[in-house]
Amino acid sequence: LKRDMRFPMDFDDSEQPDIYKLTNRKVKLSDNQYFGRGGTMVVTMSFDAFNTNEDKKVVMENGQEVWICNYNNSATPLPPTPSEPNETTDLRCVISGNTNLKNGYRRSYTVTFTDKDSNSIDWQKVNYQWKVVSDFEVKQTITDNKITVSINDENLIGGSFLVQIVVGEIVLSDIKINIVE
Repeated sequence: LKRDMRFPMDFDDSEQPDIYKLTNRKVKLSDNQYFGRGGTMVVTMSFDAFNTNEDKKVVMENGQEVWICNYNNSATPLPPTPSEPNETTDLRCVISGNTNLKNGYRRSYTVTFTDKDSNSIDWQKVNYQWKVVSDFEVKQTITDNKITVSINDENLIGGSFLVQIVVGEIVLSDIKINIVE
């Protein structure tokens, strides 16, 4: 909602509906532990004149007639809706995190997913798995879209292992982790 936007507010089937213009809005957002992000919006509308040249009754695809203020007949296409990704061809992912892991410490890595057009994909909608490829034991904890790894063996300093994102049998991304002193 933007200032000076105009809206038909007449709910009867008249040929000249009452038109209102948004003249003020106040938004108060808050985070609530029970309901998440929410808030209150106070909107002030002022009566405005019906304009026979700009305010039009339009028939929607479903046959319903609606009034549209400041009607512009030049059809502008809506942006495409991102489709569900084909996880073997359309999905891209990046594993983020420092590639050096100090012996005796923990380090976290995060995965982010995008489609072929670089639109963000919610990690919860992707059927993926974290995989650690190593000849030795790597302690690991997976939480949400993160994996935390640690090594506690001085004999492994100078070595490395891989952290991968796998969908089915396909490795979408991997990162080489170097064990340092």
